[in-house]
Amino acid sequence: MNEKEKAQYWQTQHSLSTVSAPTKSYKETCRLLGYDTEAPTPPPENLNKRKAWQVLKNEIEAERHAAIEAREEPVERAPLGPEPVALVLNGWQVMGAQWSIEQEEGPIGGGIVCDDCGTGKTIQMLVVIYEHFRRMKANHVVGSADNPSYKPTIILAPATVVDVWFEEINRWFPKLKAWRFFERANKVNHAFMKERTLPTKAEQLVQWLNEHCPKDNPDSCSVVIFSAYETFQYRTLVVTKKGLSGSTGMCVDCSPAPSRQTAVFSSVCQPHSFLHLWPRTDRSSRCDRKPSSGGAI
Repeated sequence: MNEKEKAQYWQTQHSLSTVSAPTKSYKETCRLLGYDTEAPTPPPENLNKRKAWQVLKNEIEAERHAAIEAREEPVERAPLGPEPVALVLNGWQVMGAQWSIEQEEGPIGGGIVCDDCGTGKTIQMLVVIYEHFRRMKANHVVGSADNPSYKPTIILAPATVVDVWFEEINRWFPKLKAWRFFERANKVNHAFMKERTLPTKAEQLVQWLNEHCPKDNPDSCSVVIFSAYETFQYRTLVVTKKGLSGSTGMCVDCSPAPSRQTAVFSSVCQPHSFLHLWPRTDRSSRCDRKPSSGGAI
C-alpha cells in the first residue's frame, strides 16, 4: 500500500467514524426526555416508585433502631415487598435514544446507530419506541382530524438475537406489547409464545391487525412485532408470490408502501421486499405528511 492509498484508507476510516448529525449534551437530552440526570430511567415513574420504596425502607429501619434503643417492641408494618425494578440507562444510551428520535423526526426519517457490541443498542432502540408511544398517547386528541395514522413497529433481526429482543422488551417495557411473527405459527409449542404469535394466513393476519392496531388509536404504537430476516424474507418473497398468483399467502396489503416508512433493523440488513406486512408498520407517519424517502434506525 503506497502513501496515497494509506491516506485514502485513513480518510475513509475517519469519515466512517464521524457522526453525520450532532448529538445534544447529556443534560439537555435528559431534560427533553424528562429523565433524572442522576439515574435516567424509562419510564420516569419507575424511578419514582424506586425512590418511594427506598424512603419507606429507611423509615422502617429508623423506627426499628429507635425501638431497639428504647427497648420497646418495633411497630408492626405491612411487608415492604421487593424493591421495584428500574432500568437505569448509561449516558450514551440516553443521548443515542434522543439522537434517534430526532433523526426520525428529521427530513430523512431515520438513522443508523453503529455503536460497538455490548453497548446496549437493543435497550436504546426500545427506549426510542417507548418514547414514541408515550408522545403519541400524550398528543392524541379524541376526535381530532389532525391525529396521525397510528401504526405498530416491526423489528427485523438475525434469528439468533430475536429472543433477546423479545425478552428485553417484556422485562423492561411492560407497556409495550411484544408479538412474534414466525414462518409457521402452528409449530410454536411454548405456551406464552403461542399467545404472542401472529397468524400467518392472510385473512387472519388482516383481521388481527384491524382488531389490535386500529389506525385511530395511539395504543397501536405500543405494538412491537419481532421477526427474523430469514422468516420475513420467506414470507414476503416466496409465500406472497403464491398469494399474488391466487394461492393463499401473506398478501396483507398490495398497495405501495407509504412514503414515510420506518422499521428497526438489528445487525446488517439484507435487501428484501417489504410490500405486505411492511405497509402496516410505520412509526414515522406522525412526523409530517410531506412525501419523502423512508429510513431505517
